[in-house]
Amino acid sequence: AVERNPFHPDWYAWARGLAEYNAQHFDRALNSLLSIARPTRFHQRLLAATYAQLGNLEQAKLECQQVMAEVPGYRIKDTLRIQPYQRQEDATDLIKGLSAAGFPECSPLSQAMPASNKGFRSESGQSPVDPSAP
Repeated sequence: AVERNPFHPDWYAWARGLAEYNAQHFDRALNSLLSIARPTRFHQRLLAATYAQLGNLEQAKLECQQVMAEVPGYRIKDTLRIQPYQRQEDATDLIKGLSAAGFPECSPLSQAMPASNKGFRSESGQSPVDPSAP
């Protein structure tokens, strides 16, 4: 598609970068992601995870800080809800990369929640203190 359309949208490079990341070709993923002309927070999250997987934690944390400045409530679970993984184990490398880059795994509210409430779910299946609940 890139060869047929030299003025392709940025999501082509993001999709290629995600595929390369999932195949554990982190160096190729980095090249794809760095080719994005106007990176968004979605691109930067994957870029941060990629840098972390390559051992460049300084750059990974810089990308993480930029994303968190734009979306302070972002948590790793938010990405897992929208990424196209049919099986949770397929997202393992992404979770590791995002975590190593410094992204929080859960909200500060749920981290501070007493242990006795953590397993409680309402009839809708949502935790009553889950800030992402509709």
